[in-house]
Amino acid sequence: MSIRGFRSLWIRLQIKDKHLIPFPFPFSIAVLKDLLESILDLLIIISPFINERTSPYAFNKTAKELTIQTLKLLNDLNFGESFDLVDVSTDEVKISIKVR
Repeated sequence: MSIRGFRSLWIRLQIKDKHLIPFPFPFSIAVLKDLLESILDLLIIISPFINERTSPYAFNKTAKELTIQTLKLLNDLNFGESFDLVDVSTDEVKISIKVR
């Protein structure tokens, strides 16, 4: 894999003059995708064993759909140029998420 193909989310969080993360912290998109795929596999495996009294079917279906949609979002973020996903600042909080 080339360096150009390695995409990551850079997250920086600052709250009222305190750096919770003093430098932008990178999260690899490929690692996040692998984690979500593992969660999806677990949801598929355990869903037949969960009865409706302990967990309604709608929750299982919703959790699977949410995981699938998040995987699609990460696939879309993995292409194209670098960009700022979130850049919000108020008097007390500043958060920025960049895709690089």
